Amino acid sequence: MSDVLGILEEWGEEDLSVRRSDATSVRIPRSDVVSAKRVPPRPPRRPRLDPEELQLICAEGWPAPVTQRLGDWLLRAAGGFTGRANSAAVCGDPGVGVDEALARVISFSVAHGVPPLAQVVVGSAWEEQLLARGWVDRRPQEGGVLVQVAAVDDALSRRPPGETRVVLRDALTPQWLGVYGRAAGTDPAVVRRLLEGTPTVAFAQVDDAQVSDHPTPFVTRQSSRVAGIGRAALTGSWIGLSAVEVRPEHRRRGVGTALVSAMLAWAAERGARRAYLQVTPGNVAAVELYASYGFRTHHRYHYLCPRS
Repeated sequence: MSDVLGILEEWGEEDLSVRRSDATSVRIPRSDVVSAKRVPPRPPRRPRLDPEELQLICAEGWPAPVTQRLGDWLLRAAGGFTGRANSAAVCGDPGVGVDEALARVISFSVAHGVPPLAQVVVGSAWEEQLLARGWVDRRPQEGGVLVQVAAVDDALSRRPPGETRVVLRDALTPQWLGVYGRAAGTDPAVVRRLLEGTPTVAFAQVDDAQVSDHPTPFVTRQSSRVAGIGRAALTGSWIGLSAVEVRPEHRRRGVGTALVSAMLAWAAERGARRAYLQVTPGNVAAVELYASYGFRTHHRYHYLCPRS
């Protein structure tokens, strides 16, 4: 038995002709045909999301307290808290000439007390334009930032939520902030305004009592500490994962997996279909964790600044 897949072009009294996808035709005696069925056409491939479009989706999930549009570009300031919220998202058409656009980026940054930065997709035409005008990579040793994506259903099928209890809240707590290392030294009000700025957001938390090697009934809520945290921001059909941090003493014990799975499940319940995250290549443990969910690199970006 064998199959022939293609377009039925001729049905004769003795044989039939089928044109295959490579444009060749094959004739088959009618006496050899055992069965046949209609095969629906293949669905068209979903066009690949443009990196700059995805950059703007990511920006929605990490909203800077101060934003200003420059055509399609997005100028942002957040008191220096994270590069994503204190840079110009260079995406699309700024509506003015390149030199004028860069001058406005600099003046906006100066006005809000942050260094002028441009968040630029690696390998893009904008990267070429800025480099040609003397802008340089602010952190060349880091190799940029990976923007990775995955289908939510596929990610959950690979690593569904386990038994570790993860608490998800719609607002920050002091305990959550106490684990978030990037917030150290920053005005808590600025951090809170940014992290809670997405309309639909969840702050995930695992307490150390959930990962103790020897659980004991004497552990109380008052004596427990936060073992790990994470943040999930829902924008449309996209879920953005960020701020996944685990205390050093609890690493390699499944806390990160519990957090990511719980946040993906939370997102799936709310209709999210695609997930994204941003991670530096040097964070090997995180890259390996996300790869186990099927996350793959969509593109990279880095920060360019004027040559000093």
